[in-house]
Amino acid sequence: MKTLSKLRAVWETLILGIITYIIHKIIVAIQWPETTFLFSLETIYMYFIAIAATIAMILSILNEKNNYIVGYTFLALTTIQMASSYYFIYEFDQATKSDLKIEKINFFIIFVLFLAIETSTTARMLNKNQ
Repeated sequence: MKTLSKLRAVWETLILGIITYIIHKIIVAIQWPETTFLFSLETIYMYFIAIAATIAMILSILNEKNNYIVGYTFLALTTIQMASSYYFIYEFDQATKSDLKIEKINFFIIFVLFLAIETSTTARMLNKNQ
């Protein structure tokens, strides 16, 4: 049972990611049914869910061992996440497809959503330690 409480942040991230993916997929299917994206929603969500779950797991482990570096580690990992997300942005800029506006908006909505999930999870960890 103690292991589950340690990984609570990971489970919350996974569940919130899956729920938002389903909602987002429904909205896109209704609004833009015949649009093909450079990167599918599945690809982008899998990327962000994997990164967010990894960050949550690392922070949970650090929170148990040395809670003083959780905030700094969060900042470092988030910076790495932003740098690796540049790949998607670079591909959008290099694409010759004319209708990328919707796809760019989708990407940044997902990015901000997962950044908010990671930030709230980290804030709860830090507040719990005080």
